[in-house]
Amino acid sequence: MFKTTGEIMQKRMLRSMMIFIATACAVAPAAHADIAGLSLKIEPIIGYEIVQKFVPTNHTSSRLIYGARVTGGFLILSLESEYTHGTDSETFPAQSLSTTDTADKLKIGLRSGYRLGALLSLYARGGVQATQNRHDQTQSGVSTSSLDPIIYRPYAGADFNFDLGSKISATAGVVVVFNNINDMSKNEYQTVAGLSAHFP
Repeated sequence: MFKTTGEIMQKRMLRSMMIFIATACAVAPAAHADIAGLSLKIEPIIGYEIVQKFVPTNHTSSRLIYGARVTGGFLILSLESEYTHGTDSETFPAQSLSTTDTADKLKIGLRSGYRLGALLSLYARGGVQATQNRHDQTQSGVSTSSLDPIIYRPYAGADFNFDLGSKISATAGVVVVFNNINDMSKNEYQTVAGLSAHFP
């Protein structure tokens, strides 16, 4: 069975993210110990996003996403990498149509933070998101599938971080992925919540 270029790129994206997370886990204690103020965070993500759909008509849909974020650097400026996976299904009885959309997303960007108190921090973030979507549909008993090419879009957002202890903190935020700067209704809006584990 031959694999398409899109499937190969998707597997490479997933493999690269897993290697990045594993490497980050391995070097976290040494990096933190050598340079004061340098930190590395690995955050599991559970979130909710609203996406634009065009089948069978132009509309929006919501779906649950999950993944992980790795952030390394200083409070004032750090690098971030984030991977999320989400799937949603819809049924349209009038058209005898059911659809399933799956999205794999990889963000690479910068983050800048500011402490608002002993326990609360505010972060601004921005960068580029790579997205690959798979669309499966069944209409009148006929099933089809398509895998879109990888699309690159800028993103910007803000997060709040609340310390629950010396090693654990809670995060909540919103991110906008700009598909069309002139029409905000066509952009993607992602709200996320998660827990951060600090190493060491």
